[in-house]
Amino acid sequence: MERLGQYELVKRLAVGGMAELYLATSPGLKGFKHNLVLKKLLPELASDRSFVEMFLGEARIAGELNHPNIAHVYEVGESNGAYFIAMEYVDGPNLRAVANGARRAGKPISPYLAAKIVSCVCDGLGYAHELRDPESGEPLRIVHRDISPENIIIARNGSVKVVDFGIAKASIQLHRTQTGIVKGKLQYMAPEQMKQNRDIDGRADIYSLGVVLYELLSGARPHVAKDDVSLAEAVLLRDPPPVPLVRRCPLLPKQLLAIVDQALAWEADERYQSCRELQSDLDNLLHGADRLTGSQDLAKLVADLQADPTWEDSAVTKAASSSPGGQVPVERTLITEQPSVPTEAEAPRSRWPVVATAILAVLVGGAGILAYELKARSLEKAAASAGPGPAPAPSPAPPPVEAPFGRQVPVPPQPEAAVADAVPRATITVDSRPPATVRIGESAGRSPFTAEVEPGEVKIEVSDPKEGIARVERVKIQAGEHLTRDFRFAKAEVLFRSVPEARVFVDGRQIRGPGPDGDVTPIKTFLYEGKHDVRFQCVTGKEDRPVVTVLPSTQRLVVDGRCARK
Repeated sequence: MERLGQYELVKRLAVGGMAELYLATSPGLKGFKHNLVLKKLLPELASDRSFVEMFLGEARIAGELNHPNIAHVYEVGESNGAYFIAMEYVDGPNLRAVANGARRAGKPISPYLAAKIVSCVCDGLGYAHELRDPESGEPLRIVHRDISPENIIIARNGSVKVVDFGIAKASIQLHRTQTGIVKGKLQYMAPEQMKQNRDIDGRADIYSLGVVLYELLSGARPHVAKDDVSLAEAVLLRDPPPVPLVRRCPLLPKQLLAIVDQALAWEADERYQSCRELQSDLDNLLHGADRLTGSQDLAKLVADLQADPTWEDSAVTKAASSSPGGQVPVERTLITEQPSVPTEAEAPRSRWPVVATAILAVLVGGAGILAYELKARSLEKAAASAGPGPAPAPSPAPPPVEAPFGRQVPVPPQPEAAVADAVPRATITVDSRPPATVRIGESAGRSPFTAEVEPGEVKIEVSDPKEGIARVERVKIQAGEHLTRDFRFAKAEVLFRSVPEARVFVDGRQIRGPGPDGDVTPIKTFLYEGKHDVRFQCVTGKEDRPVVTVLPSTQRLVVDGRCARK
C-alpha cells in the first residue's frame, strides 16, 4: 500500500485543479486505524516555491481552527517533495449532493432545515472570523472566500461541517483553467470580492452564504445569467437586478425573506455585519416554529435520501468538495455546466469593457479590475467607439434555464409559487444614494430593492433616519411593466461652531472631526438634504437644540451653537 509520510493511502478520491484527494488511514497500536482525508498538492505546483509557502502558511492557519462546525486539519507536512494536508474525514455528502438528492426524490429541503444548516455554518464562520492570534491577541481576519454548497458537508450524524478554511484564501491567488472543470466561486462571490478589493472581510462570506440559502429555498440563484460574463455584469452593475426571493417563493415566512434580503445586500455595510447577527436571526426564526429543528432532523434527512433508490452516492462528490476552489469534474456532479462566453455578435458591445475585465481578473487571477465607480464612463466610451452595429438576426426563443439544483428557473420547489406567476403583475426597482430603507407598496427592504406590485398607483417611500433623509413618490404602473426609480440626495458642507466649545450630535449621532480635538467645535462635516435635529452639548453644561434644514441647492452652511452663559 502506498504511503505518504506516516499515512497509508487507501484510494484516490478525486483530482482538483490544484490537489489530489486520498482516503487514507493513520496506523496505530494493535491494528487501530483512523480514517482521514489527505490533500496532496499537484507535483507541477509543488515546484513553485512561492505558492507552496502560501499554501502551507494558509493551511497552518486552518490548523488553528478548532470548532465543531469546521472540518479539522490535523497536520501540514512534506514527504519526498510532496506537500500534503491531513484533514478530518467527514462521513456524509456535501450540501450540493443533498440538495440534488432531495430534488430527485421529490422531497425538497424544508425552509426550516435550510435555515438550520445555514445557522450551523454561521457558527463555524463566526468563530473563524473572530479568531485572534494566541500570542499577540491581534485578529487573524480569516475569510473563507469560497462558501458554496460543495464546501458544506452534512454528516450522517447530523452535524454540519465547513471545509477548505484557509485553502480558499491561498487558492484565490492562482486559478488553473481546465476543460471539464466547474469553478464554483463566481456564482457565490460577493460584489466586493469580484471587484478584487483587498480589504474584503467576513461580510463577503455572509453574502456567499446568502446565495446558498437563497438557492436552498428556491432552487435557483438570485441572478439569472446564461454565462459567467452575464453573471459578472448582473452582480457588478446590478443590471438586471437580482430576482427577489419573494417572487420565487411568495409563501415563505416574511422573517426568512427579510433574512435572505439582508444577507444579499449589494453594499457590505448594508448586510449583516457579522455571522453572529445572521445566526441570531435564523435561530429566532427556528425557535418561533411549531417544532424545533435539530441535528437529528439533518441526520434523518441524509438517511432518508441515501435510502431512496434515486440516491447517487458519490464519494468523489463528497471528497472533492474539499478540493481547492470546490472544483469537481463535471461528469461526476449534478452542477450545471455553464455555457461558453458569447461571441461579439451575440453580446451587447457596451457591456464588455467592465464585465470582460471582471471575468479576466476573477478567473485568471489578474492584478486588478476596472472599478465599479467608472462603469458609466467606460460604457459610454465603448458605445461611442463601437458605433451602430449590424442588426442581430432573430433567434428562436431559448430553452428554459436549468437551475443549479436541476429545477427550471423560476419554478421554485414550493408548488404555490407557480400560482403567483399566473397573476398579471408589475415590478418596481428602487435604488438610492445613500443606501436607504425602501417601501414599495406593502413590501420593504434596503436599496437597491425590487418588489412585485399590483397594477395601478403605487406609493414609494425612501428614508433613513440616521442620515435624516426621506422622500415619497407615487407612480402609476401597468400589468407586466417594470419601472426603475433612482433617488439621489444632495450633500452640503456644514460647519458647526460655538463659544465656548461643545460636542455636536446630529440625528442622535455624535459628529467628530479630525485631530485630537476633533470631538469638539469647530467641526466640519457633510449632511444630506432634509431636516436634521442638532444638539450642542456645551462644556458649560448648557445645551442648544436647533433644527437645521439642508436644501437640495445648499452647498455650504454654518450653524452656531448658543453655548455662552447668560
